[in-house]
Amino acid sequence: MFIESLVVGDLLEKMATVCFAAYLLTRVKGVDFLVGRERSWRYIAIISFIFGIFYAFGYYAGSGTATDFLSTSKIGPNMAGLIAGPFGGVGAALFGLLLQAAGTGAIRPDVLITEVLNGLVCGIVFLLNGRRLIHVWQAALLGAALTTADSIITLFLYQGIDISRLLLVNIASIEILVIATGMGLFTMLMHNVAREKERSWTASRLEGQVLAAREIQLGYLPAKIPEMSGIRVAARLIPMHEVGGDFYDFQQITPTRCFFCIGDVAGKGVSAAFVMASTLTLLRNALIYSDQPAEILSQVNQGLIRSSNDSLFVTLLAGVMDLETGVIIYANAGHNPPFIINDTNASLIPMDPDIPVGTWEDYQYKQEEFRLNTGEHLVLYTDGVTECENAEGMLGIEPVLQAFSGSGLPDSDPTDPETIVKTITDLVFRHAGTGVPGDDVTVLVIGRDHEADRSSSPIAHPQCGART
Repeated sequence: MFIESLVVGDLLEKMATVCFAAYLLTRVKGVDFLVGRERSWRYIAIISFIFGIFYAFGYYAGSGTATDFLSTSKIGPNMAGLIAGPFGGVGAALFGLLLQAAGTGAIRPDVLITEVLNGLVCGIVFLLNGRRLIHVWQAALLGAALTTADSIITLFLYQGIDISRLLLVNIASIEILVIATGMGLFTMLMHNVAREKERSWTASRLEGQVLAAREIQLGYLPAKIPEMSGIRVAARLIPMHEVGGDFYDFQQITPTRCFFCIGDVAGKGVSAAFVMASTLTLLRNALIYSDQPAEILSQVNQGLIRSSNDSLFVTLLAGVMDLETGVIIYANAGHNPPFIINDTNASLIPMDPDIPVGTWEDYQYKQEEFRLNTGEHLVLYTDGVTECENAEGMLGIEPVLQAFSGSGLPDSDPTDPETIVKTITDLVFRHAGTGVPGDDVTVLVIGRDHEADRSSSPIAHPQCGART
């Protein structure tokens, strides 16, 4: 009974030691190399060193006690073999035995044989498993089988134990439990490290895709808006958490005419960025053959449907402006209606939104026109402005219009396109409060200078209803 009570107490102590050592070894910084795919000689040497020390630690932890026959040392070579193959297992056994010999002298033949064989067998199991770590239950079963074999070898090769065979089997059964549990625990923690590494790699890959998509999104925007006599232009696209599909474009097509557009892909992420890039490419190609917005949108619509495998549609507003007369011809494909700012207020332009591009092949878009008077600014925006939310709800269009009407006019020059863009984006972020807007915020402002049309008297906008 005395021996059995010592064995049970030492069992609990050594189990706790194995748990602590396994957790520490698999949680230290940089330990992910243990589950890496590299199998160089340097890697094998490191594994042999680490688990050889673990062997020596297991041996010396019980040395000199009443139960020094109960040791966790063989977990070292076994795990080295399961991680680094036969050379790792044998290397850990030999290095551990060398450390043991440095403190105790000669090594018993049965210990030398069993520890080297354990490392070798575990290494062969690693190779048979396709150079991958085996499952937890397999490791526990392997540990139990090897420890049982060790006990049998010890029983026949070592005659120095003056104890009955029955008691020896009883002690061996306790050691089998310790080794099997320790190897299972080590393997479980190694698998956890591998899964964490995989999740980290996946997260890094997704982050890289998001950054790549954002680069695509921003790289397709105009590098520089051309300066044209009679107008001033300002634009800003603010990407939010996820990559969206907002975009805009502004080009000079003749000395007195310019093309502009603003759009939003109905989606986010890499797919939306590619659809956005395709849309801008189709727009610019269509502009080579036509300067009529309705025809341009119809060509873009057909191109998107025929070339895209995604079911993403795009809201898009495109127009062509005559700088001398201020007349703007436009076509709207489901986009937010723009508004006009003059010296005193802001007026929304009611528009038939029509259907987004990418939804109905061979659809023919309608074309309309209005005139931008001198001193006025045309403001185009995406739904990231009006649909910005906080706890009280969406921002909507009314607060945006009120910001440019009467007492709501900015203190700085309200006729400066840059000021208009800043006022709108500041309004969005104030409404979002401590949060961040959930969608990209894009604003494009085209202002017509007072000197642009001295000979023409201002013309009212028949389709505009002033809102204050």
